[in-house]
Amino acid sequence: MAKEILIEGKRLRLRRATVDDVDYIIALEFAPENLQFIVPYDREYQHKLATSDGTRAINVIIEERETKLNAGYFLIHGLDTHSKE
Repeated sequence: MAKEILIEGKRLRLRRATVDDVDYIIALEFAPENLQFIVPYDREYQHKLATSDGTRAINVIIEERETKLNAGYFLIHGLDTHSKE
C-alpha cells in the first residue's frame, strides 16, 4: 500500500497513517508518560481509522525524510464539521 504524503519539509514529512502504523500508534498512546495527557483509543478504532476514507478523521504520522523513521503522530478529528480537534 502506497503511503499518502500530506506535506514534506526539508527534514520531516507528514503522511497519513496506514494499518502498518497501528502498533506504533497504540504503543505511543498507551506509554505511561503519555497516558496522563490523553485518552487512548483501542486497536479496533485505530484500525478502522487507518482504513477509513479520511473524511471525518485521520491519523498523521510525522516521519523523518532521510531515515524514514517515525518521529511521532497526531490525530485530526472533526474534518466533517466546522470545529476541528
